[in-house]
Amino acid sequence: MQPWYHKLGRQGRQLAEQWQTDAEPWGVATPTPLDYLFDELTAPKPSTTPDKVLSYLAYYYPKLKNENNVELLTLCFLRCPLFFNDAQLVSFSDNYRVIECFKYIMDKKFQISQPTLPFYRFYNALFGALAKVVADSACAWKVVPVAVGCLLSVDSRNDYDRYPEHFQLIATVDAKLVDMAAHTLERSMDGPLSNDLLCLNVVALSCVQDKLVDSQLLRILRVRSDILKILTELTFNSPYGLDNGRLLTKSNANTPIVVRHLNRISFLFTKLTSIHPKIVLLADDLDLILNRIQTFSESVLSIPNPSETQWSTLRVVLFAQVMMFEGIMARFFQINNHSLNSTVLPTLCRKILTTLFNFNFVVDRIGTGGFESYNFVYASCLSTLTSYDIPTAETLIKCWTSSVAFKKVDNSATERGKLLFDLQFIENVVNLVSDSLKFEFIIPIVQDLIGNAQDQAVLESAHSVMLKYFTSVDTYNEAQLVDYTNNVKHVGAQLIDYLTLSLDQFPARLSLSQVGIIVETLAKITFPDTAVHECDPELYRELLLLVYNRCLVATSEELPNVQAPPKTRHGAFTSLLIRILPLIPFDEYQSWLERTLSLAFRTVGDERTYLLDLLWDSILGTNRHYPQKGYVGIQWWYEHVNESQEKAKL
Repeated sequence: MQPWYHKLGRQGRQLAEQWQTDAEPWGVATPTPLDYLFDELTAPKPSTTPDKVLSYLAYYYPKLKNENNVELLTLCFLRCPLFFNDAQLVSFSDNYRVIECFKYIMDKKFQISQPTLPFYRFYNALFGALAKVVADSACAWKVVPVAVGCLLSVDSRNDYDRYPEHFQLIATVDAKLVDMAAHTLERSMDGPLSNDLLCLNVVALSCVQDKLVDSQLLRILRVRSDILKILTELTFNSPYGLDNGRLLTKSNANTPIVVRHLNRISFLFTKLTSIHPKIVLLADDLDLILNRIQTFSESVLSIPNPSETQWSTLRVVLFAQVMMFEGIMARFFQINNHSLNSTVLPTLCRKILTTLFNFNFVVDRIGTGGFESYNFVYASCLSTLTSYDIPTAETLIKCWTSSVAFKKVDNSATERGKLLFDLQFIENVVNLVSDSLKFEFIIPIVQDLIGNAQDQAVLESAHSVMLKYFTSVDTYNEAQLVDYTNNVKHVGAQLIDYLTLSLDQFPARLSLSQVGIIVETLAKITFPDTAVHECDPELYRELLLLVYNRCLVATSEELPNVQAPPKTRHGAFTSLLIRILPLIPFDEYQSWLERTLSLAFRTVGDERTYLLDLLWDSILGTNRHYPQKGYVGIQWWYEHVNESQEKAKL
């Protein structure tokens, strides 16, 4: 008893005794800020917003000093009607921010774990609260965004400190939380859901797909067999994603939630495709999915010259699409069913290639070097069509070429990209398509491009098509609707005109290296022992004389921007002639060596030395492949060139 107790009157002593029996002697218990927060979470005022609640959580969680408060705060939050209600009427945008909020909380707590509540005890208490909620099947769906947010923090924790105190116990909680996330996602997706909650679950699943094993994903796939279509709808059609292409024309600076997770979503799509147990259903779903993606790809063509922001979004979308396509092609290769591949795969490949056709202006900007997934998808689709369905390939050529606005190619990135993709595809199949398509449709268009194209890449692609067309007669072609003899005659009739035009384009449009490839390629298909030579024995002489006459009339005018020999037009054309000397028949070989030497002697200094070295290399190359002809060339060299005391490579 206090010393002053006896000095009090009767009423004073009664009050003192009453205070002593209270839980808090000599004071009145007042609510703490945390008590107010608990009340605010479970019964928010009209002025309370979801953002305000999340800011409270982000502030208070890392500062909590005992497990009981961690558990209590978690349980109160999961009863907050602004995010969770019994009717499961949620806002996708608001509830998605729960994921980001808890990732931030876990990151922050991990970094300030001491000296208050250690991270393991904090984490375990939070998990304990989630486990209590999961026990009620009607409330299990509420746990998903919290669990996913915590799991997203795992990688950043490892980057910060891979072996913190109690790291093995922390890893145990991680594993239990992964199982909980998989289990709650499976239960949450089973049955009818509001669109927002379904979207939330799909994004949440994509965020943790790298931590789930195939068996867990397969269980989710079984309760939600339409999840691949949901993923596609969410990505390409919903306002949370690309919104049917409208996102690209919006001025909103905030990147939509789904677009931020496109990489994860495409990985999830690939994983689910690879383990889908019902092949027929999968094939039907993929057909519809590719329809949606192709339709979206057509919407981007309305942007002829994208801004930097649009380019950035388009790159992300391209990578995501290619990843999905790679998963589709890999799945059918995994099945390895010839009947299925021959009936289903060509249709899928047609839609994939058309999407790539529409997106080629993006590929043209970033390039495909090192882009192995793109190269795999393109090569796989091409192989499928050439193996199973050439008519579809022909249809694609007609549709694509007809859709190109040729007059806009020079001023529109999209039209230029379409034309370049079309030409690349034509180059790959020109030896397989029907003669009618080839001679009546393809070749006239390509010849016109070679003569009139202003864009350098288009010009070079057109030349590549023509070279492939010419070399296609070098071997017998078994394709249907292809008359081999007719092809040989067409090549013979067009070759000299094409070579003349190519030589005219040097050096303004084509480099010496490019013209050299053209000259050497055409020479190989016209000289003796070729199908073209059998059809027209004199054609090789026309080609040879055409190149030789260019050497005769070429001036010593220096080529622009050339640092190494040959630096003159005469030297350049002479080097072209030297490239095809090994192909000349034996009985004409020495006479052409003499003509070439005469041309070389018309040059001086380094240019002459370069041409003589090149001529000697040509003779040595001839000797390796045609020893009899090479022996004649070597003898001639020592008798004529060495006697003139010219520098030569010996």
